[in-house]
Amino acid sequence: MDKSKPTAIVLGGTYPHIKLLKNLSIRGFETVLIDYYSVPCAAPHADKHIQASTLDREKVLEIAIAENAALVISSCIDQANLIACSVAETLNLPHPYNTEKGNIVTNKLLMKEFMRSNNIPSSDFIAIRNPSQTDCLTLNYPLIVKPSDSNSSKGVKRIEKQDQISEAIKSAIRLSRSREAIVEEFIEGREVGMDFYINNGIPKLLITKERRKIPSTATAAQQIYGCFWPAELSEEEIKESIEIAGRIATSLEIRDSPLMIQAIAGKDGISVIEFAARFGGGESFKVIELATGVDIIDLSIRSFLHETVDILPSPSDFIFAETFLYSHECDFHHIDIDESATKDGTIDHVHQYKTKGMHVGLELTSNNRVGSIIVSARDREEVKRKINKALNCVEVIDNEGNPQLRKDLYPHEPT
Repeated sequence: MDKSKPTAIVLGGTYPHIKLLKNLSIRGFETVLIDYYSVPCAAPHADKHIQASTLDREKVLEIAIAENAALVISSCIDQANLIACSVAETLNLPHPYNTEKGNIVTNKLLMKEFMRSNNIPSSDFIAIRNPSQTDCLTLNYPLIVKPSDSNSSKGVKRIEKQDQISEAIKSAIRLSRSREAIVEEFIEGREVGMDFYINNGIPKLLITKERRKIPSTATAAQQIYGCFWPAELSEEEIKESIEIAGRIATSLEIRDSPLMIQAIAGKDGISVIEFAARFGGGESFKVIELATGVDIIDLSIRSFLHETVDILPSPSDFIFAETFLYSHECDFHHIDIDESATKDGTIDHVHQYKTKGMHVGLELTSNNRVGSIIVSARDREEVKRKINKALNCVEVIDNEGNPQLRKDLYPHEPT
């Protein structure tokens, strides 16, 4: 490594962080990637890879000191963003928000309490610390049960009746580092997302999306298999979303930072499920740039470095959809795709998140996405047709050469 250059520590070797590492290199940084996998997909793009957990704050701090870090950053990994800001705060390095605020935007219980205290519309909830506490629940079914602080969507389940709740709470508490679960009322409506950049305290809406959920007949876990960008939201729903983003930013005193909101658009308006002071993972960075011309990876770096930002989205006429590729439990090898689907314009982009030999577990979570495809068209019906065709042209292959794509998770898109 070139010791004459400043060193940037990047937490998490995920697919979007390939672009983060490249951007940092262009900016003149030597890059050190921390990731607990032996060969994460972003590792070849770093000057150095250290195999360690991004959630081990003391280890990350130790590495940052040893490497004489000038920057500790993560663009789109929930808990890693908290660790990055916490370590940066300790070392007096630049960061977009402090540890206290980082805890609020990553701990779902603190987040729910924050929303209740600051009049952010959200569902009613109860915090559970004792697995046997189910007899005191006074909420209306159906319910959502989730750990208060875990990466990805592990342990998030929809519960329809009383006899299902005990096991869901035990599972959520087991997956929570603070041994806490949240039980909240399920609100009917369309699940949507909004990506903002808080620019000098003012929320700038970049794009909206509508989340495509895996049917409950396939799994009790609350998982999506992709999104439509942008969502079909009314002017009133857009206005309400911007007002909510402004209230969150003002209450947290966040001046310059990404802000991602996940919500339900229902009969009573927008109800926030959760929010995060970061951008989303997976294909978010790619789709947002295609749909708006805005480079959110660069924005995330600017938020850490406190650089001036001039955001001028240029909305596309196209509708985009990404579809995540879920695998059965296996040792992953590669994604196989019929070349005709890319040559005839059915599929715009194919991306692989896992590297050869990585184990894909049994439990269905966002960590079990091995890759994704992106399609686009000028109308939603054509996008749906392309999704249906694309899923017939792609397969996940394990180390033994067997097909492993979870085709049961994808409903045929009605056109």
